[in-house]
Parts: sequence; structure tokens; C-alpha cells
Amino acid sequence: MNIALYNKRKNAILSVCPDATNIIAPAIKGAQNSMLTAKTADGEVMFKFNDYELAQKNVAVSKLYNMRGIPAPQISLHTVGDIHFEMYKKFPQKTLFEAIQDGMPPEYIKQIYREVLFYFEKMANISPAYINSNLKNTAHEVAKVNVSNVNNKAIGTLCAAIVYLANISKQSDMALFHSDITPKNIIVSNDGHLVSFIDMDNVCVCSKKHAFSMMAAKYHELGFDVEELMSEYYKVSLEHLPAESIKRRVSIANLSKKLLWKHSVSKSK
Repeated sequence: MNIALYNKRKNAILSVCPDATNIIAPAIKGAQNSMLTAKTADGEVMFKFNDYELAQKNVAVSKLYNMRGIPAPQISLHTVGDIHFEMYKKFPQKTLFEAIQDGMPPEYIKQIYREVLFYFEKMANISPAYINSNLKNTAHEVAKVNVSNVNNKAIGTLCAAIVYLANISKQSDMALFHSDITPKNIIVSNDGHLVSFIDMDNVCVCSKKHAFSMMAAKYHELGFDVEELMSEYYKVSLEHLPAESIKRRVSIANLSKKLLWKHSVSKSK
């Protein structure tokens, strides 16, 4: 983040939270580099600078998830001039990504994913009708915004088309899923339990196959068996998932993420 952009965002934060101090980027910035954190009288707070419609959607889905017993940040939306940002209290616990880096045992990681699956099934029961269709609430719209910000508009448009095709499915298979359940988007306790999901950008209307595959792709990358994850899911859901289709999607997802990451790195040089 360049100094001019940082100062503009810092001033926007101070106009809403005059007592904010130590306004810095978090240790894990994320590909979009859109986050700042600050200390306030109410504790440490996270600020995510975002597309306005996407931010509106994030506020709505965070409320809906919490109402349905799915742990998520409680987000407020603020606009200062042409800057729009979400604001929520920082969780004191680590992300699963940080916990793994610190040596969290595999059995704890698997336990967390079992808890994730319990909430994933809750997500599967939330109809797309609960979210305003005028907002950027579908998987391909979210992909277009995020990939465009990190890579460029042409690649963002291409990815949106691919995600759209990946989500062509019967209506009953569509729900309001978190479509990027990865260790960086899961807050956990030290003893191996899920505390909350974060990054509401990726809560969107998509198919169960797509959302499960995105989650399974990272599970596989951690060195675990995708079929094991599917077996655990069948303990909380009676719905069958096509194993071979999921495995193909996992391979495609991991390859796509690597290519996008390589492009974003070359762009930043």
C-alpha cells in the first residue's frame, strides 16, 4: 500500500474513530491488501476497505450468519467521501493459518474442520432469497471484484466466467455458502476449536459442490485426504456429493490459485 493511499484510509478511520491509534496493516495482509487495524477505547478493531455493494452484502450476511448460529464478525459499514470500509472488533484468537504455523497438531486441525462441516451444513440451509439480489451476492460477482483488485480486470472477467460455469446447478443445490473456507479465514482457539469465520467477501450464493470443493482444496493442500473430509461431512448431512467431481474441482481450484498468485506476484514487481 503506497503512502498516499495509507494516509487517505487512515484519515477516513480517524473521522469515524477519533481515538484510534497504531493504525497499521495486519501481519497477514491478504492478497488484496485492503485491511488496516487500530487500537481504540473499545479494543482492537479491524477495518476492511471495499467495494460499496460488496460491503453492503458483507454486513447483511454477517447478520444473517449470526442469526442462524454461524459464528461471524459483527460488521458495521462506513463511508467517508469515496472511501467505503467495514469495521468490526478484532478476534483475540489466531487464525488457523497462524495456529498451523505455530505447530498446531494435526488432530486439532481435523477437529476444527469437523466443526467447520457442522456449520457448512447450516449454510446449506440458507436460501439465496434471504439476500438482496441487487447486491454483489453471487460467487462469480465476488470473484470478479476480488480477482480484478489483485490481478487485473481482464483476468477478473475471465475468472468470473469460469466461476459462473462452475456454479451451474439445480436451484436446490444453491445456498449462501462461505466459498473460501481456508485456514486464513477461520479463527480458532488454542485447544483446537472453531471460534469464527472471517472474510465475509466470500459468503455468496453458490452451489454446494463449488463451496465444498474450495474448502476441500485447502484441506488437501494441508496434506489431508479429501475423501476423509467427505466421510466426515456425511455424519452431519444426508446429501451425497459426487466424489470424482469434487476431486476434479479440487485439482482445478489449486491450480487456478497458484496461477493467480504467480500473476499477482509478477504484477507487484
